[in-house]
Amino acid sequence: MADLRKHHSQIAVPLVLLISLLSHDGRSQDKAAPAQIGYQSAPDAEHKKTLLLKDFTPQSMLHAPAHSIDRAKYYVIDVHNHVNDAARIEEHMAPERVIQVMDSTNVKTVVILTGMWGDKLQKVIDEMVKPYPGRFIVFSQIDWSKIDDPDFSGEMVRQLDDAVHRGARGLKVLKDLGLEVRDKSGKLLAVDDPRMDPIWEECGRLKIPVSIHVSDPEAFFHPIDNTNERYEELIEHPDWSFYGQGFPSKESLLAARDRMFAKHPHTTFVSLHVANWPENLDYV
Repeated sequence: MADLRKHHSQIAVPLVLLISLLSHDGRSQDKAAPAQIGYQSAPDAEHKKTLLLKDFTPQSMLHAPAHSIDRAKYYVIDVHNHVNDAARIEEHMAPERVIQVMDSTNVKTVVILTGMWGDKLQKVIDEMVKPYPGRFIVFSQIDWSKIDDPDFSGEMVRQLDDAVHRGARGLKVLKDLGLEVRDKSGKLLAVDDPRMDPIWEECGRLKIPVSIHVSDPEAFFHPIDNTNERYEELIEHPDWSFYGQGFPSKESLLAARDRMFAKHPHTTFVSLHVANWPENLDYV
């Protein structure tokens, strides 16, 4: 009996050793086996389900020297700014601080486009233009609240004359012309509406430029979906979307603008934002 137990023990030891070696060898092979380089996407990758766009902040791996230009070699005239404007498009800055920034970057003059009219225009002139001769130029605007007045055109011509008398040196037209301004019937005021003709002509007579913004980026006229290149911007500002909802197309807005330009050859128009079609340089 003892011999039998001894015999079994002698068999068991090599068997346990063999199992152990096989098990260890398998683990070693699994651990040492290199991962295969694949060429297919992982459709169930966790980040595709959990990483939000707002949390995606990739860091550039580009290895290249950076050349920071903090001051222009030649002086600059900034023709498109809203600093300390009457419409309060941007936060107010102390005028002395604005001058400091201009001096440090070699900006000679800044054009404040949205100066409005009347007392609000006068406030901008008194704060920014008069104390700093040659450093700031202010433009006036149109009072759209009077669009339904019987003499809208005449009123705006007189308002423009007053603005120039106060010190305004141009007229600024925002994108609300063609996209937001409506008469009492709810109809959008077209860019080439004849009610605007006397205003454009008066600008020509006064020899002041019209800085005009017509339409918006092309993406703003497309659905806000996963194909829109400005998706992040539009979900934060849904009122910037002009897709459907009774808005004219971008192309029709620009066509109306071009007809208006052709109709007033003696007026200087500044077509802002790369003629409002930077996505289509052949057109520009």
